[in-house]
Amino acid sequence: MTKQEILNYLNKSYDEGLVDELYIYLRNDRLICNSMNRTLVDFVNRKMKKNNFDKILFIQAVKLEIDKHLSSSYFKKEYGEYLPNRIDSTTKYQLAKYIASYILYNYFGINL
Repeated sequence: MTKQEILNYLNKSYDEGLVDELYIYLRNDRLICNSMNRTLVDFVNRKMKKNNFDKILFIQAVKLEIDKHLSSSYFKKEYGEYLPNRIDSTTKYQLAKYIASYILYNYFGINL
């Protein structure tokens, strides 16, 4: 995925309510949140050590992590009945942007 493709997704309209709901589920579930935080913070640290960290590409990494958790049997069991069967990519990218912003600011003091 190129930076331009990611930016195109971020410029499309999306379901704000669904993004908020997913954000709450992912950030408030201790198991998911700890796993995501650890994975994403390690990712940023590795990229920064190599001097090739890019904020837009980080959103893509967060989106991939979100995909992993949304498709997990745990997430489906805990929250699946409250969500639509299919979540569009535009919504996932907006959610990834919010989570990326949270991670970057709270762990590294960087604004997205």
